[in-house]
Amino acid sequence: MRFALILFSALSAAPLSAEEHDHLVEADGIHILHAWTNAGQQADMRVYMEIQNNRDTPIFLTGAELEDGTTGQLVGAAMKADGDPMPLPGIEIQAHRDLTLSPDTLYVQLGGAAPSQEGDEIPLHLSFDDLPEIEIHVETLPSGAHAHPHAGHDH
Repeated sequence: MRFALILFSALSAAPLSAEEHDHLVEADGIHILHAWTNAGQQADMRVYMEIQNNRDTPIFLTGAELEDGTTGQLVGAAMKADGDPMPLPGIEIQAHRDLTLSPDTLYVQLGGAAPSQEGDEIPLHLSFDDLPEIEIHVETLPSGAHAHPHAGHDH
């Protein structure tokens, strides 16, 4: 996996037509599974998910936006205890590959987002280079959660 050097840009096109099943959103060969965040995050909301690229070409995830206009960027988790998380301009997901965003690897960080409460569902638009946005719904899990309870099972 290599980090794509892509500048963040919000796509002005309408979101891709997506089919949603519980914890899965499917749009144009891209599957987004188990999107979640922790309840009560004060400074920056962090969003985690699984992304499957079932297309024959790579895709480039460049950021996200909440319905209130709060924008988010990809962030690489700190690799050592005293390290800082590193903002990334985007990430490439190769054709027929998966990428998991998790607390210990990569995540979408939304600065200044209002804290959510356990059980809330938050609409989020993911931005991809050369594709329309994909709207997903982010489930709010307990503040101490480290993974989605359905992560790893097939859809």
